[in-house]
Amino acid sequence: MKNSQKGFVVPLLIAIIALLVVGGGIYIYENNRTTTPAVISTGTQTPPASSEQNVPNNSPVVVKNPLATSGWQTYSSAQYGFSFQYPSTFVPCNNKTACVQYNSDSQATFNVSVNSSETYEDCVRMLQNDSSNGISATIQTTINGIAFEKDSSVDPAAGQRYGTESYRTYYNGACYEIDLHVFWTVQDESYPTTIYPKLEALLPTFRFTTQQTVAPVHSAPVSTSAWVTYNGSLVPITFKYPGVLSVNTKDLGSSVGNLWLTQLDETVGARTIPGSDLPGKIAIIDFTKQYSTLAGVETASPAKQYGFTSLTLGGESAIQVNKQNNTSTDVLYYVAHGAKVYEIIIYSPLPLEVQTLTSSVQFVQ
Repeated sequence: MKNSQKGFVVPLLIAIIALLVVGGGIYIYENNRTTTPAVISTGTQTPPASSEQNVPNNSPVVVKNPLATSGWQTYSSAQYGFSFQYPSTFVPCNNKTACVQYNSDSQATFNVSVNSSETYEDCVRMLQNDSSNGISATIQTTINGIAFEKDSSVDPAAGQRYGTESYRTYYNGACYEIDLHVFWTVQDESYPTTIYPKLEALLPTFRFTTQQTVAPVHSAPVSTSAWVTYNGSLVPITFKYPGVLSVNTKDLGSSVGNLWLTQLDETVGARTIPGSDLPGKIAIIDFTKQYSTLAGVETASPAKQYGFTSLTLGGESAIQVNKQNNTSTDVLYYVAHGAKVYEIIIYSPLPLEVQTLTSSVQFVQ
């Protein structure tokens, strides 16, 4: 009996020892294994993080971010260090990488581009004006804590329009530009009003995925040594303006309290073009008869039609309106001073340095 029990115990002990060895090995393996997170692809093959440096420059990584807003997808560029999110109503553009279009409609796109730029000013300055594009004045906006300069343009053609909202910033030595492109026909003028908010909803999701390590490089300030100071009596305003402009009182007629600046005559070939026919004009008008208060301006046309931005001009409360015409965008400033409201119109296009004219405006009484 003892011998039979002994024969039974020995194999049992061997089995128990084997189980302990195998179980311990599994425990050690599981506790030392490196966990690899799952990557959900949205159509573009996504390499693991360790091989990200081998991604070709023309193949930015596109992944679905598990933290995206309500299932939004994330476009991410490891090469340029930025990302943005978009909902299912948007799809990637066919011929561009950092671009999505609304409802497979190439007439409304959200596009990010990165270009070389020597200075901050070269990057954020207004687009070069020409007679075929209406360019609004640049205004500053903030996206996720980063300052961007925004302007807009409308390129007219026969029976159709091509509009762009452009946001630019200088980051780590490069110029980043977010363009919201919308194409529409004159038969559907309400289309941009409907579609731009859908594109603008993507702006808060844009962010840089790398820290800024390169300090911005700035251009030398624009010299105003050749500028002229206006101290006339037509309007109680003093300001500086470029020497390429001149005060023109011929346009005043019998009105009082209005001031016009036009470009000087220019010789082209064998003929001289009068200054009044050259692009670039500024008007300062006493508009009290039309609008006695800024509140009245805010509820009237064109502010009601085009919208307005509140600001301070010459130490006084003011609003800015970007009025779009068929071939240009005029920038209108309405300033309340004392019991009067003045309208300052900057007719587009103008020389680039005229953007700084309003910074020198002061009221003298």
